[in-house]
Amino acid sequence: MTVKIMHKLALLSGIFFAFYSVKAQEVRGGKTEVPPVVLWGLSVYGGGIEPLAPFDFSEFWNRGVSFYLEGDLLLRNDMVLGLSFGYSRLPMDIVRFSRAKGISAAGSSIQGTAIGIGNMLLSFKGFEDYLLYRYRVGYEMGLGLYSMSNTQVYVEYWGTEVRAVSESLASAVGAFAGISFNFLVSETLQFSIKSRFHYVFLPAMPHQFADLLIGFTLL
Repeated sequence: MTVKIMHKLALLSGIFFAFYSVKAQEVRGGKTEVPPVVLWGLSVYGGGIEPLAPFDFSEFWNRGVSFYLEGDLLLRNDMVLGLSFGYSRLPMDIVRFSRAKGISAAGSSIQGTAIGIGNMLLSFKGFEDYLLYRYRVGYEMGLGLYSMSNTQVYVEYWGTEVRAVSESLASAVGAFAGISFNFLVSETLQFSIKSRFHYVFLPAMPHQFADLLIGFTLL
């Protein structure tokens, strides 16, 4: 259910982005009228994700990959908000997990235990000053909706066979903060390196992870 909701929100947001990117202002009856929200930038990011806590999460899952689609929204009061949709995947270290559980990795049925993280994030990025900088440091902080799969894995014994059983899906609200280093390539293109720290309030146990991303922004 949560995945379907996130897909619908992503579709609506895509329509929203397309509508407001057509024009930053419109003329009605000879009077210039600024819309309440304007798509100020559209970014694509890719990079890595590092599991930090709790112990099982950081010990038994390796670094993974992350991908994000993000839009910067300029409000009428010059405030800039970021709305992004992302997906990350962290593979399990099956050998380490098997040793910790006292089982043989070769004789066990441990598969499909990679953690997938889908998220929808809304962040505050400060206020726009309408200047183009060759180099710029940015920040963001905000809240998000996270959907994580396989966050808890345990083993079951079926006669001589060992199987790994995982919790299928868990959803929760989380908070995050990040910093970015931005380099202007042209008047309409920007290259960015950013890092974010995420804290997800999962019911069983909060999870923490960080990602390091590189990407391009159409201004």
